[in-house]
Amino acid sequence: ILKKALEYDASFTQASVLLSKALEKQNKIDEAIDVLKKGLELEPDASPVCAALGKLYMKQGLFPDAIEMFKINTCLKSDNALFHFILGKAYLKNQNYIQAIDASLESLRLKPKMFQAKIQLANAYISIRRYQDAKKLLRKMSMYGKNLGVVHFMLGNIYALESNYSDALDEYNAGLLYAADDFLEKEMELLLTINRQYDDETSKVEAFMAAVGLLLTENNYDKTNKTNKTNK
Repeated sequence: ILKKALEYDASFTQASVLLSKALEKQNKIDEAIDVLKKGLELEPDASPVCAALGKLYMKQGLFPDAIEMFKINTCLKSDNALFHFILGKAYLKNQNYIQAIDASLESLRLKPKMFQAKIQLANAYISIRRYQDAKKLLRKMSMYGKNLGVVHFMLGNIYALESNYSDALDEYNAGLLYAADDFLEKEMELLLTINRQYDDETSKVEAFMAAVGLLLTENNYDKTNKTNKTNK
């Protein structure tokens, strides 16, 4: 049906996006990209097509191409906080940290309570060793009483990067008090196992740092966090 709709009207934006999603589910990523690229040739300002194509480029690790798609969307709808957030995510993946900071700040200017944008901004700060900026942001977030497991664990990682293991451990311990709200059961068990397994401060902090770094990567966090969708 979708292919027939495109045969009838190749510029039918919704059909292009739906067909690409169907092809993606069949793991026919190249075909899905081709469908969207053809749709974009006919409708260069089709925001849904740009978003879908950018998403597929991200999935393929083609971050510069994804950035170009998401930049088009931020130009088309400059007041859309989500578009700026997604652009920031692509910049972060491509290690364009300054641009990631700018895009994240713009998304927060438009939607100040967007939790994921704050986490993304903190990650960008950490990536260029602006630890004080990251800590200031996260400490402010810790006052709101939401997603505190994530916030404290990120603070713990910053202190660990600064070789301040005592404060890092304090933050990890604080994070454990709230982690059940932010992580899946199997991930919570990993964190609790680390807490039980290691006695000396250095080994425990290093183990926490590695585990938290894995759990709080952008893609994994989007999938596992239970409450962030209600806090945007």
